Amino acid sequence: GYGLRHTANTQTGMSGGGIWTKSGILVAIHGQADVYKSSDQIEARKTGGNLGIPLTFYSLAMQNGGLERANESVFPPLRTAADFAVQAKYMSSIGNLEGAIKMYGEAIARAPGDADSWVNRGNVRVLQKRYEEALNDYQRANTLQPNRSESLTNMGTVLIILNRQAEALPVLIKALEINPANPGAWTNIAIVYKSQGRFNEADEATKKAKLHETTK
Repeated sequence: GYGLRHTANTQTGMSGGGIWTKSGILVAIHGQADVYKSSDQIEARKTGGNLGIPLTFYSLAMQNGGLERANESVFPPLRTAADFAVQAKYMSSIGNLEGAIKMYGEAIARAPGDADSWVNRGNVRVLQKRYEEALNDYQRANTLQPNRSESLTNMGTVLIILNRQAEALPVLIKALEINPANPGAWTNIAIVYKSQGRFNEADEATKKAKLHETTK
């Protein structure tokens, strides 16, 4: 069942504990630490590598007689779109952006109608400064879920980065129509207004961004 290698600091007795990403996502159950013991050592020394059981595999195993009866040929660690999406988030959290892109691609191939994976892959592409590709992902997410304020806000952000403020403004206005308390959309609208010389409106948008940020 060990289908995930990790380097989190562990101690004896931690087997069975959760393995979490930096963003608080539970991805696996810690199972075994790699150790090394030379002939002159009294105690084994940890090598820094550890093995875990991916969460989906663990859950399925528990539903089918426990880990002793589980077989990876029956419960592969990465099988569904959700499996790949979880792995993508983990890779992104540790800075493996190319790995995250690949995993999101696998998730999208299995569930092309899942707007979350399109948005999240777009977010990773922004980190890579692949703005046009990120914009395509956000647009696809918006096609799937037209009333999603988050993807519209992200589209607006990328359009601003690409110096396409005139296109960004209606997108951000629509994001606020869906969610008037979206601080990111207000912040981006302020940026657009400043670029257009509409300073009073920019100040008002900035105030609203700060207001909604403090009340989140």
